Amino acid sequence: MVFFSADEVRRLIPKLFFSLCVSAGLLGVLFRSVLVSTETATWESLVSALVNFSCGYLLIYIVASLVRTLFQALRYRHLLVASGNNIPSLSLYW
Repeated sequence: MVFFSADEVRRLIPKLFFSLCVSAGLLGVLFRSVLVSTETATWESLVSALVNFSCGYLLIYIVASLVRTLFQALRYRHLLVASGNNIPSLSLYW
């Protein structure tokens, strides 16, 4: 099963590269602004937040993200079926 033709892939690569560059640039600006701050109170609060971080919150975030992704997949599946584009389903989700 082919999802993208060669022409579509050639059109997507520059967009993906641009998106990657924008994301890297924004992260660079964020890291630079954090690293420039040499106040000890800032670093102490950052280390304190990382040390006191509860892994339960991370687990809740991961589960919520997976549930959201499942619902998005179901929504787009229904939209595709309603538009007449029936796609094969994965037994994992349906």
